Amino acid sequence: TGPLHIAAALKKPVLAFFPPVKAMTPERWGPVGTDSIVLTPQIPSCSGKCSYCRFKPCMEGLSLESGLDKFAKMAQL
Repeated sequence: TGPLHIAAALKKPVLAFFPPVKAMTPERWGPVGTDSIVLTPQIPSCSGKCSYCRFKPCMEGLSLESGLDKFAKMAQL
């Protein structure tokens, strides 16, 4: 996540992908100080034990294309 935080500190717009794991929330670990887009699977938060999760593999539900589309729209503002 280093480059994410460096870009945010330099006030560059960023696009980040975060899992729904309670210990890895974008509220705690996400970019601060810049406009950003954070994509997280729209499922309940989980314990991080993916092998037991009924939503596995949740991160595959996020597409790079949708993130880049949102990012491009944000850059046009």
